[in-house]
Amino acid sequence: MPATYTIDQHSAVVRVECFGVFTNQDMLDCLARLCNDPDRKPGTPSLVDCRGVETMMVTPDGVQAAVMVEATMVDRWQPPWAVAVIAPQDEVFWMARTYEVLRAGSPESVRVFRQSAEAERWLDSCRAKATPRVDRRPGSRSATPPW
Repeated sequence: MPATYTIDQHSAVVRVECFGVFTNQDMLDCLARLCNDPDRKPGTPSLVDCRGVETMMVTPDGVQAAVMVEATMVDRWQPPWAVAVIAPQDEVFWMARTYEVLRAGSPESVRVFRQSAEAERWLDSCRAKATPRVDRRPGSRSATPPW
């Protein structure tokens, strides 16, 4: 199975790892498992690590199929979420960028990076924006909006 994931409840991130020969079916199978996983909380951000992909067999049709799965099965059921993709290889990078462009305007905010540190920083900033800051002054009971 060239795609696995773990749901890190402590850091509230889904970590997906893609490796080897990566096909349309591998991508769609992983997406289906993730969509149906009862441990995945709606709105949980994801970090998709494609550094281990040796041969990219995902096609534009496969990307379109993944977009349709997200649009029909996921979008209406969860709050906005962020997905950072680490894709240092050109062919993986451009296919991931295709997905990013096709998901524009959806509740899923996708960004593709070549370096893992950049992806982690962006995902951290998205999580920080999504987490309301609490006013911890003595006597205060209200949360301050994140803006």
